[in-house]
Amino acid sequence: MDNKIVTPWKNHGSYNIPAAHDNPGYEMDTNSYSASHNGNGNSERRKSSSVSAAVRIQHASKSYGSGPKVLNDLNMTIEKGTIYSLLGSSGCGKTTLLSCIVGIRNLNSGEIFVFGGKPGSRESGIPGKRVGYMPQDLALYNDFSINESMQYFAALYDMSGRDLRESRDFLIKFLDLPDADRRIGTLSGGQKRRVSLALSLIHSPELLILDEPTVGVDPLLRENIWNHLLSLVATKNTTVIITTHYTEEARPSNKIGLMRGGRLITESSPQELLDKHETNSLEDIVLKLCRNDDMNMNTPNFQDRGSSIRSSLKSVSNMFDYRKSSSIASIQDQPSSPYESTTSFQRIKALVAKNYVVMTRNIILLLFMMIVPATQVLVICLAIGNDPKPMWMGVVNHEMNHTACPPVSLMDRVTKEGCDVENLSCKFLAEIPSDTIYLRDYATDELARDAVKAGKVWGFFSFPEKFSDNVYERAAGANTIENETLQGSYVNVEMDYSNKQIASAIKKEVYDAFEIFLKDMLVNCGFYKELAESPIRYLDPVYGTDDTDFKEFIAPGVLLAMVFFFPLCSSGVSYIWDKKQGTLERSMVAGVQSWEVMASFFVTEGIVLVIQCIFSFSIIIYLFNIEILGSTSLAIGITFMMGLGGVSMGFLIASFCDEEIEAVMIAIASFFPNIILSGIIWPTEGMPIVMQYITYLLPCKLASESIRSIVSRGWEFTHIGVWPGFATTAAWIALYWLLTLLIHRYRFSKR
Repeated sequence: MDNKIVTPWKNHGSYNIPAAHDNPGYEMDTNSYSASHNGNGNSERRKSSSVSAAVRIQHASKSYGSGPKVLNDLNMTIEKGTIYSLLGSSGCGKTTLLSCIVGIRNLNSGEIFVFGGKPGSRESGIPGKRVGYMPQDLALYNDFSINESMQYFAALYDMSGRDLRESRDFLIKFLDLPDADRRIGTLSGGQKRRVSLALSLIHSPELLILDEPTVGVDPLLRENIWNHLLSLVATKNTTVIITTHYTEEARPSNKIGLMRGGRLITESSPQELLDKHETNSLEDIVLKLCRNDDMNMNTPNFQDRGSSIRSSLKSVSNMFDYRKSSSIASIQDQPSSPYESTTSFQRIKALVAKNYVVMTRNIILLLFMMIVPATQVLVICLAIGNDPKPMWMGVVNHEMNHTACPPVSLMDRVTKEGCDVENLSCKFLAEIPSDTIYLRDYATDELARDAVKAGKVWGFFSFPEKFSDNVYERAAGANTIENETLQGSYVNVEMDYSNKQIASAIKKEVYDAFEIFLKDMLVNCGFYKELAESPIRYLDPVYGTDDTDFKEFIAPGVLLAMVFFFPLCSSGVSYIWDKKQGTLERSMVAGVQSWEVMASFFVTEGIVLVIQCIFSFSIIIYLFNIEILGSTSLAIGITFMMGLGGVSMGFLIASFCDEEIEAVMIAIASFFPNIILSGIIWPTEGMPIVMQYITYLLPCKLASESIRSIVSRGWEFTHIGVWPGFATTAAWIALYWLLTLLIHRYRFSKR
């Protein structure tokens, strides 16, 4: 007898097996299959006495929230080395059942055993490389090529390079896939489904779970797929669970299960169903069973009968469990020893490689991520902290009869010697920096005041008549001068104080200019210049300089805030996108755990963070000439840790958000209180005392004080003003991780 399948549908005992494609590469040896499937429809019963169950489900019930039951007291046994076709209309619970089998959803009640252990246990090895899972959705990375997708899952399954190449070459030929370097995003819908199927077959798993793998596949390729599944069962003892809407294609299955309303209304071999219902059409049988089920559902007391039956079944099951009879042991799968799966290091390594490919696929976005914190620091330092200029001030000079000072007066302070006390108003105005304050002359105080009200100037100087004489007499006469002379020595200034920053800057410039002017006059007239100084003497500063500008205060803190915010957004959005695509769930079926995904992002985002830190500190040091007095390594270290804190908070936000826009809005909502209340823009000492204590609960508070102390004070790590920033940042990272894992566990328990 010829051992090759050459007819469209060849009967082997009680199973109609689809023929192989005419291509010799798709022909398969059926000796082993026929040997185990001969007879007159009783093969399952004979097999159950010698073959343990791959999957065993007992009284499975599942509902989402307060909704109706998706699985309703379902019992099912799938033996090793068989094909089990799960039929049923959309919404009957097939996909939910499969997700519970692979361990990505939990039952509300009941039990599932896979290879003798519960999903998630080491005994079952599932999730992990023992299972190949093709979800109903595509769950593919569109930016990956076919080859890169296979490499990623092969790495998760710890396949050797040789095994990967052999499996890849076979699957590309077998499933008629395009060139391996083609991007998945450029493929048609049918081609994408075939790639998804290939990823579930890549590592030749013991358990193959396929959720509608033949949708959108042409009949010839569908036939070849079934031939391959039969070959896997016959040659490798693979267990296959497959769902399909094409009822007739389930004929080669060892067993068919028909689900309806979360219940299994029939479970039998195809031939037994055909013989029992005396028809040659599985489609007709399914329609008949569904109609009968509808009639039963509408029959009075159906629920009572169902409850009675379920109660009886549970009693019998409990009795059998108690007695532990040998007859049950022959069918029930025995617990196996712990299954050695891939290590966390191997999975993290695969995830890191995957993240790298995802990032580098969009170079523009990657470059944007690398330079955007540095760009934000650049923009903020250019916009904030510099002295405002130009600032217009009016001048009403009664001493000069309301005329402008002659240009020669500007040279008198340099060329004239001796005690020259003429036109002191002009000499004072000459000391005001012309690049900061622009002067405009007015004839009267009323005109200058109207100019202030019109917004043309920020204020004006009003010099009285005989200003020069009165100033000299005030300096020379001390306490003997008259009050009229004293009042005549004042320069009256009227200001617009609506803008505090500009008003303060003008007052500082005017005060400094007047001090220089007065010292020069006193020295030229034989007095001590110290008479012009305040009796409070400021010596050389302990830290910083007397002319330290505001941007030196805000730059280190702003850098921390930016490095915290952007990784927060990128990690959160990436994680949610992975969830929405279904790729994260598919990776978890392959054995990936939540903390491994987070660790892989730490590695890839960490590389980006290093580059962000280099760019940002280069701008601070070389462009703005801000000197780091302490250890540059410490400054970069606290910045890097703050970036990792942002990545960790992104995980936390993504753990309870299902849409990218939700994560971004929460990130923005948390960013502004963090940057405003942490003392980055303004000292916290300016806040109410209660709020000052609240700010210590913010992640950037102590870290910003630490980096500012390192940069401006040169403090070392052991200083009390430095190490708490490192300690609290590490504590925040640990807290983010802990909360994320707890939320993942909670949400998983509710799935």
